[in-house]
Amino acid sequence: MRAFKLLAACVVMNSWTAVAVGQQLGDTVVVTSQAAPLRVQSTLCGSVPQGELLEVEDIDRDLFWVVWSSNNGTVMGWISRSDVAPLSHAVNFVNAMLKRNATARAYAIRGAIRYEQDAYEQAIADYTEAIRLDPKVARVWSSRGWTWGHKSEFAKAAADFQQAIRLDPNDSRTLIERGLTSYSAGKIDEAIADFDRAVTLDPRSPEAYAARGTIRLAQNSFEAAIVDVDRAIALDHRFSSAYKSRGA
Repeated sequence: MRAFKLLAACVVMNSWTAVAVGQQLGDTVVVTSQAAPLRVQSTLCGSVPQGELLEVEDIDRDLFWVVWSSNNGTVMGWISRSDVAPLSHAVNFVNAMLKRNATARAYAIRGAIRYEQDAYEQAIADYTEAIRLDPKVARVWSSRGWTWGHKSEFAKAAADFQQAIRLDPNDSRTLIERGLTSYSAGKIDEAIADFDRAVTLDPRSPEAYAARGTIRLAQNSFEAAIVDVDRAIALDHRFSSAYKSRGA
């Protein structure tokens, strides 16, 4: 799942074998292994926790190229098909898990899945329940704020982002999401400030550069926009939205 789309999770998943068949470029998959490794050739460059949502950017037989950002920065690489599952499979499994053990993390994962399915009201309900069970997880506040933004509920979005940043001021993903939401609300200067901060916190984030470049394009700051999207493409040459921005 990439935050950049606006501009156009440890649930124990035992006893379930993930089979992500028929995935296509741009599809979203859910990590089902406890810690799914990311590799470039034979080099291990990171791992993705169970329950994270990822966008498929490229496919090489049984490998998917993905980008994942965490508090430790952005990593990218190939993830095995056997370590992920389609969203449709994940919803049913998380529903079953919630019946057995209704944890905050399980609600947060289902909220993220429902967001991907454009079921924003249901996503907000899940995030709200996750916050009730554990109000100290910054990412859940940010995810609910991001969803409020898609409903053009900008005041509610701003309040949730503020709480997320209060809990974790160094999460570049929250800043990117708040910046994109501010842009949608017409607050260009605030958006640029968030992207500047996100780039400082995570200079390997192609999303931060691409988002800032797109907004600079909207400001007719063409040279600055090209510099940003060039940087995004240099970091992730499979990032299709950055190519679209540079073409524009």
